[in-house]
Amino acid sequence: MNSQSREAKRFLRKMDKDLTKICQSSRTNRNSLNEVVSVLTDRTIMPLRRQKSSYFNGADCGIRWWSIALCVIISVIVIPLILLLYFWYTGHLTSHTTSNSGG
Repeated sequence: MNSQSREAKRFLRKMDKDLTKICQSSRTNRNSLNEVVSVLTDRTIMPLRRQKSSYFNGADCGIRWWSIALCVIISVIVIPLILLLYFWYTGHLTSHTTSNSGG
């Protein structure tokens, strides 16, 4: 038997002992139905809640959908608009085909 299986068996035996202790130390019978209802609806012991999944899962590099939409808007609308305004004001948009063709 390898060491991992021995450790697992030892762990499970210890857990059985702990569970037995808990069962023996806790009161299992109740005097009235109201007491049972109060124990079952008691919120002092909260179960583990499902944690939010992490935003970073490796495939999307942590980028949310609105970040992608913002990048698309900037790259499709804003950058070409800035380039268009730059060429417009520097005079690079004028037509260069109006030169005389020596006729």
